[in-house]
Amino acid sequence: MKNINFYKSHLRCFVIGLVAIALSSSRVHANMLVYPMSASIGAGNESAAELRIYSKSDATQYVKAIAKRVTDPATDREREVASMSSGDDAIVISPAKFALPAGGTRLIRVIPLGVPQKEVLYRIYLQPVAAPTDDDSTEKSDVSGKVNFSLVWAPLIHVLPKAIVPDFDVSNGVLANTGNVRIGVLDAGACQSDKDDSSCQWTKFERSVYPDQQFRLEGLQAAPYVRIRYRVEGTADVQQKVVHAESVGTMIAPSANEETQSGHTIVSTNEKD
Repeated sequence: MKNINFYKSHLRCFVIGLVAIALSSSRVHANMLVYPMSASIGAGNESAAELRIYSKSDATQYVKAIAKRVTDPATDREREVASMSSGDDAIVISPAKFALPAGGTRLIRVIPLGVPQKEVLYRIYLQPVAAPTDDDSTEKSDVSGKVNFSLVWAPLIHVLPKAIVPDFDVSNGVLANTGNVRIGVLDAGACQSDKDDSSCQWTKFERSVYPDQQFRLEGLQAAPYVRIRYRVEGTADVQQKVVHAESVGTMIAPSANEETQSGHTIVSTNEKD
């Protein structure tokens, strides 16, 4: 699967535009839009993430928000588990259920209950539900009581530690993230010298590596040194680090696992970004 550039997840308007174009030519009908599709909480960012839901329907819709924690993101082992209700990694959504008026907008907030030691990733599923059964009959004329759209939006929420400490090691062709936040590995150079990059042979990766994860540098040639170009959350500039590597092998990198729910099309962000 093609890797997505690390910094492309921040081009949220562009992502939504592409989704809208794709939907216009498909059979899936989008009765709402969600912005942004990726947000971060903590470490100098806002204390809560705000997601804005825009109605594209002429009827009132009912929506439920569900948080799923993503484990081992951007790997073959990627899974989603139910959000915890307590602890440093827990989050709450307010409101978790709401009515979206025809042509209107609703704002929901994702609030962390603590500060994690390492970055934690969530997907927030925004999916349709049936209208409450106790509505007044006078209101039902302009209320969508059926689940009449199949598009499920799933923006990503990154909950960051209080202090960001990016760090990694490279050994035998494997990059190990030893810090507490994800690293966006752009490319790696197999270098004969640690002084400059003129002797480096570069290989592009464009891959997020999360804390405690290892990433095999596929196709990188054997060399005394490895120079890594990468980005860190909250930093626009490309950073570099040179590490001594005795041997670098050619290995195969895992691909992300994408899961969908039966009967729904899910719009989210690939975490190989």
